Amino acid sequence: MRRARFAGILVAAAVAAAVLGGGRAASAGPRAGAATVAQPALAAYEWRGLGQLTRPSTRQRLRFLHGQGFTTVYVDLGEYLDAADRPKTPERQALLRRLAGNLGYFVAEASRLGLTVHAVGAGPTWTDPDLRYLGPKLVRLVGQYNATAPAAQRLKGVQLDIEPYADPEWLRGGETAFVEYLDTLHGIVRAYRQLRFQHANRHLQVGFAIPFWFDAEGDAPGSAPPTGRPPAPPEQARGTRRALARLNSDRARLAKAETATARAEPVKSFV
Repeated sequence: MRRARFAGILVAAAVAAAVLGGGRAASAGPRAGAATVAQPALAAYEWRGLGQLTRPSTRQRLRFLHGQGFTTVYVDLGEYLDAADRPKTPERQALLRRLAGNLGYFVAEASRLGLTVHAVGAGPTWTDPDLRYLGPKLVRLVGQYNATAPAAQRLKGVQLDIEPYADPEWLRGGETAFVEYLDTLHGIVRAYRQLRFQHANRHLQVGFAIPFWFDAEGDAPGSAPPTGRPPAPPEQARGTRRALARLNSDRARLAKAETATARAEPVKSFV
């Protein structure tokens, strides 16, 4: 399955908001002279696909999130990407227009309430050579959508939830697996840098979901696993460090090359 699903996360986030928000609702404001504690920024995933987002349910859910103190919503673009990845037919074009319309309404309603919306997508198989194109394609799809959308309907960022380590076999791949992962990220970042030259995408953000153990410390696989877990091969931790070192050494060279070529490469339209 190409796209990530986040079933139940919105509900869990809402429960957390209710707990965190209870203290605020219990009192009209801080007592005179009392120290104030900064409230954490709250974000939630909208796990339903764009095709399931009706206008009444969109308004209801966004109003609830706003009322509970949320500031950011991540909307799953997997269905949109799947449609864009199909052969170009009248049916595919009509589907893309319908999904883009649902997305535009969702973002517009969120913006009206002061919520920012980021796209989210990806899956654990996106580092495979045959699927590695999907990350850059998702980023370009967001850029193309923003380029034609009114300012109030533009997405503020793209979040890539590529987690190949969800497959235990991936962790046994050593340095090769990590290099493939970083090559995937390189392709996504290249696509993102090209978009930043467009007016509608000059403030677009990109982010990646990464595990806490990428620094190969603590209970990272191959380093110091918790009691009861069998130790992973030590080459995994070495592979992490070598792959990250390669990323750092390549970063400056890639930045120069991409800056020189980005303006000459137009962003492809999927609609």
